[in-house]
Amino acid sequence: MGYYRLSVFWQSHGFLRDADGTTTTIDVPDAPGKSTFPKSIDSSGVITGDFGASYYSGDHGFVRNKKGVFTALSVPGAISTSVASINPAGTVTESLYDGAKTHGFLRAADETITTFDSPAPAELPYARVAITPSSINPGGELLGSYWGPSSGDVGFIRASDGTSTTFCHAPYFGTTSINPAGTVTGSSGLSCSWSSFVRIADGSLTWFAIQEENGRPKPTFAEGINPAGTTAGWYLDEAVPTRSHGFVRTAH
Repeated sequence: MGYYRLSVFWQSHGFLRDADGTTTTIDVPDAPGKSTFPKSIDSSGVITGDFGASYYSGDHGFVRNKKGVFTALSVPGAISTSVASINPAGTVTESLYDGAKTHGFLRAADETITTFDSPAPAELPYARVAITPSSINPGGELLGSYWGPSSGDVGFIRASDGTSTTFCHAPYFGTTSINPAGTVTGSSGLSCSWSSFVRIADGSLTWFAIQEENGRPKPTFAEGINPAGTTAGWYLDEAVPTRSHGFVRTAH
């Protein structure tokens, strides 16, 4: 599952690739000129994502069931809604912008909505302005990040009871996926290059990057992690900076 575009200036289309290699294009219906960005798929084939003018300015979220039926998601009072992830229970994690700040929220299968804000301390008001939920696992643990002090971002894991644990303050830090064991992955712009990380439930953090033949790291972006701890993502080909390649990294 992912998205593609046929030209830098054209709209983006989502796609779903089955295990047998069959590919299905995913476009939100009745949204001409809008791009579709699938972001998450659960074990039953339900897909969530955004559609809008660009990846960073989605107008609405969506849920596409396994029969291909779309439901647009938006929150009353929100200027824009972004859907990040769905778990097997049908709980969706999202963010909304109300014109003043970004809030996170959870939408249960029965459509009950719970909003939450950044776990940043009250003495850091600017760090409480933006929050980016990225993934939710079967146990209801939610992964995300928020603006941190000193031009960095901070990761957090929000338990099903609403308590949060923060980790790692780094430049351009972003989280992407959490598996059932609570192992998470993401990437950060460390040392003028992009590296990815895996953090296991005890807090241990491992950084990694695809290496060139001379040992220099390539910009590496982890996007997902499965129950076995296998990480998948993409990296840039520095010889052709506009070309990217996928990778799979097994658990160590």
